[in-house]
Amino acid sequence: MAKKTAVNIWTKAELNKLKKEYSKTDTQALAKKLGRTLEAVRFQAKKHGLKKTKSYMQSLYKAASKPAAKKKARKKAKKTVKKKARKKAVKLWTKAELNKLKKEYSKTDTQALAKKLKRTLEAVRFQAKKHGLKKTKSYMQSLYESQMAKPPHLQNTMEEKASEEPKKNNEKLEQDQNINFLHQLNRQLDTWLNSSEGKNHEHRELLAQAPDTFSLLCTLSNDNVVSEKSKSKLAKAITYFHLKFDLIPEAFIGPPGYLDDLIISALTIRYVMDYDNKDVVRNSWEGNKDITALIAEIIEKADDLVGPDIHKKLANKIA
Repeated sequence: MAKKTAVNIWTKAELNKLKKEYSKTDTQALAKKLGRTLEAVRFQAKKHGLKKTKSYMQSLYKAASKPAAKKKARKKAKKTVKKKARKKAVKLWTKAELNKLKKEYSKTDTQALAKKLKRTLEAVRFQAKKHGLKKTKSYMQSLYESQMAKPPHLQNTMEEKASEEPKKNNEKLEQDQNINFLHQLNRQLDTWLNSSEGKNHEHRELLAQAPDTFSLLCTLSNDNVVSEKSKSKLAKAITYFHLKFDLIPEAFIGPPGYLDDLIISALTIRYVMDYDNKDVVRNSWEGNKDITALIAEIIEKADDLVGPDIHKKLANKIA
């Protein structure tokens, strides 16, 4: 219920059109027709249990089998890939393989399972979707907890260098990672805000503040005036911003998924303002809105943006 409230951007007419046409229409063409991103259409289709019809999939297969289509595909493919494609026959899934997939998919890393079955990652995902297999809640929770324990933006580089580099270099490395993330966030938001979905989104103005808000978190975390207690909470908010699979995953729904990131940031910044100093926050803010008013607005609307349950969970994370 909370997630639906946070991403309530599809009209009833759009959903009806999606349900009516998805099963027999090219997904990319339908996304263009609806003025939505391909990822958004796929997410809604999966959410409502929509699937392509057998006749539509058969028509795709026949089209791909036509000589003209084959010739066009061969021109685009590299010579090495082309030779392998001609020689390699389609390897059907055995009953034993399917049983193993059904038994282990829900609680096993997909890439590891693909390696175990000696199949491509795409093939395993296709069969899992075909048979309606999903990851268990406990498995997804364990992934989330591991991300929180080891922030994804620092996992590889910091683990490799932590034993041999001094603390100062690690801090510099973290700053560089945050700068790179901020550049990426700016590009992502600019593209989305100029898209048809972004221009018509009800929370467009708030989401546009995400880059400046993340920048403020980073600036405060490096300010000597800010207390260590506040810096600990700032670090949690920064780490949460980096997570693609959080309570409202932007990996699935794009920029609207930053609503929960804005809320946990607002709660953290309010704590700094109350516990340390409001002036240090105002002086560090580079956005075009009044920071005090913005923080108050986000917190006041939090229940409407993400729902009371997610709002409570976010508050608990920095408590």
